[in-house]
Amino acid sequence: MYWFTDTIIHSRPLLSTGFGWQKADAMDMGEGNMYQMFHGGAHPLGGMFDRPDEMPGQPGWLLYIMVDDVNESVEEVKKLGGQILNGPMEVPGGDLIAQCVDPQGAAFAIHSTAS
Repeated sequence: MYWFTDTIIHSRPLLSTGFGWQKADAMDMGEGNMYQMFHGGAHPLGGMFDRPDEMPGQPGWLLYIMVDDVNESVEEVKKLGGQILNGPMEVPGGDLIAQCVDPQGAAFAIHSTAS
């Protein structure tokens, strides 16, 4: 799951104090934007970043669903009337992700681990 916000510096305390998430690695997304990851002990829990101006919509959460194969799942999403907003794309570590919208407009993402 990730959280895209307009002001990460103001949102981060909610995750750490409110939910007990701990800061983990951060990745440079370019143009001065960082993707801050969080974990709970040994388990990754999610990440957050400042929403770029060109990103439509309001700040919010995006749920990731683990699948066996992102490429196959992308085809299934399209076949069932959904749309692919971004991806499939490789992320650090070799995993694949894609952000999607279902036929009713609800956003979600899919994630498969590197082979």
